Amino acid sequence: MGDRLKILFISMEYPPETGGGGIGSYLVSIAPALAALGHDVHVLSAVHGQASRDYVDHGVTIHRRGQTRVRGLGRLRAPHTTARIRAGLSAFIEFHRLQAKFDVIEYPDWGAEGWVFALARPVPLVAQLHTPLPLIQQHNGLRLDRDSRIATFLERLSVRRAHVISSSSQLLVSALGDIGWLKARTVEVIPYAVDWIRWQDVPDVLNTNPTVLYLGRLERRKAPEVLASAIRILRADIPDARAMFVGRCGGRYGDTSYADWIKGLARDSASGCVHVEQMPRHELRGVLASARVLALPSWFDSYGMVAVEAMAAGRPVVVTEQTGVAEFVREAGGGRVVPSDNAEALAESLRPFLRDANHAHDVGQAGYSAVRTHLDPDRIAARRVALYRRAQQAFAARGRCSLKTADEP
Repeated sequence: MGDRLKILFISMEYPPETGGGGIGSYLVSIAPALAALGHDVHVLSAVHGQASRDYVDHGVTIHRRGQTRVRGLGRLRAPHTTARIRAGLSAFIEFHRLQAKFDVIEYPDWGAEGWVFALARPVPLVAQLHTPLPLIQQHNGLRLDRDSRIATFLERLSVRRAHVISSSSQLLVSALGDIGWLKARTVEVIPYAVDWIRWQDVPDVLNTNPTVLYLGRLERRKAPEVLASAIRILRADIPDARAMFVGRCGGRYGDTSYADWIKGLARDSASGCVHVEQMPRHELRGVLASARVLALPSWFDSYGMVAVEAMAAGRPVVVTEQTGVAEFVREAGGGRVVPSDNAEALAESLRPFLRDANHAHDVGQAGYSAVRTHLDPDRIAARRVALYRRAQQAFAARGRCSLKTADEP
């Protein structure tokens, strides 16, 4: 098996060109860390309309490709399903066109980019759990229609036929276990790495105004309205408290889209809320520099990458119990953990940080130290290498056609 691995990540979200979610944030930290350890790391990104391009970014070889056209697929009128069929087929076809031998392939559950790989099993496969469609639909208050059920089948197939499965949090493993996704499969929980060096020189929190930062999509699952309510409570005794919402709109807020809701909120000077559209990752440093504390008021968040990145920047964080990093935040002393859908509890936990910049500084430094110690990219990359070795062992022991059903490892 050798000491040096040739690793291929299948992902449409490697920043900055196509990144925009947690999968991209995960890859932008772990792929360069693996390359720094001496491994040959590649990312294959097949995105509709994307021009073909090969280049090296921070030691990682990136293969940009478009997507394969599948005749008649559009007639299905099932957007979730057709997107996953096209993504999986495109990734597999472009993988073969690379004509390279990889020791291990990793792909995410979301988008079912690995479903053809899961059927063919050409090399050891690792499925990385992020947040599959049924959990997103559930926590956004959307029903699973026929289209969503078929799309979910493809995502679940790609996971359950992988040689090894990993997750960023136990919260996500438990949630998927509750809906019968994993059966008897063992899941290795490895937190996301944080490139703390790129955040450590963000200006000190002592120089900030009482501003709460929200980073992420504006949708029901993320519960931005709970933070808006908390700010209204806080402004009764901290008049200059405000919330900055950074992210694109998605999902629904009652009968009004989140886009309309946030625009109306931002127009109301009494709300203390402002909205900034999603921005490139390299611009987030400036946003974090202006914030005293970050809040994640989510109904469900499988990890919460923005929280640990804020901790790396010396900011305290307030997250809900339904956030994957909640236990890490609690043990690190890097902030507070509150119940979901409780604006009063959120306001009460934010208040000490907004009132006292020195307190925010002390808690922020505790979080920074914990991130630097426990989420260092080299440390997390070493754990992933061990995971890839186990995938190789499973592949060698069972062979590519060893599964009798999709429920067995």
